[in-house]
Order: sequence, then structure tokens, then C-alpha cells
Amino acid sequence: MADHDEKWFQVSVKGMFFNSEGELMMIQEDVGKWELPGGRIEKGEDMAECLRRECREELGLEVEILDKQPTYVYSTIDNIGEARLMVFYRVSFNNLDFKPNDECVAIEFFPKSQISKLDIYPQLRKLLELI
Repeated sequence: MADHDEKWFQVSVKGMFFNSEGELMMIQEDVGKWELPGGRIEKGEDMAECLRRECREELGLEVEILDKQPTYVYSTIDNIGEARLMVFYRVSFNNLDFKPNDECVAIEFFPKSQISKLDIYPQLRKLLELI
């Protein structure tokens, strides 16, 4: 990553999709970690565009963003020590016809109690206190 001022941070936009049992959909990356669909916002992109793009890239699926405003927003430190602003929206998918790819190898639904036992990135830990 390029040298930058310590006050800089990246913005990640994530989608929270709950099934009818209240379990949260998580995606498994090729490195084994579990994550929410979404990713880092690109220059000039708005948050909804970012989330739609990332879901297409990671899952090959179209996402419906359910709220006009984010459900949760917080700042944190990621797995490599970088400052990150985490933005979460409630979302829905009209289908889960997912095909594994280089970025995402699996989709599963988990109850909150089980998510804390998964291998997740540190920037998601605070979300578990909020949901």
C-alpha cells in the first residue's frame, strides 16, 4: 500500500442478509476466512454502487439494498493494522444461485452465536455486538 498519513482510512461497505430463521449469510474466501459480501469503496463510487459491484464480483449475484441509510457504521482497525470505516446495509438477494470462484468459495448462513467461533476478520468483531 502507498505511504499515507496515519489519519487516512479505507471505507468498506458490507451487506447483511438474514434468512427466515434470523441467521446471517457469510461468504468464505479462498483463504478460508468468513466475511460478509461487499468490499472497499472506489474513488468516485457511492456506497450503494460499491455494494452492488462487490456482490456481482464476489458472488455473481444482484443485491437489493433494503434501506436508504446504513444500518450500522463504525471505525475499526483491520487485519493488517489499517484504519477502516465499516458501513453495513441490510440487503436481500432474489436468488442464491452462487457459483464458487477465485474470491469466494462458499456461502452459508450462521446464527450469531456461531459467527463468533468462525475465522473472521477483526473488523467484523464489533458487528457481532450490534446485531
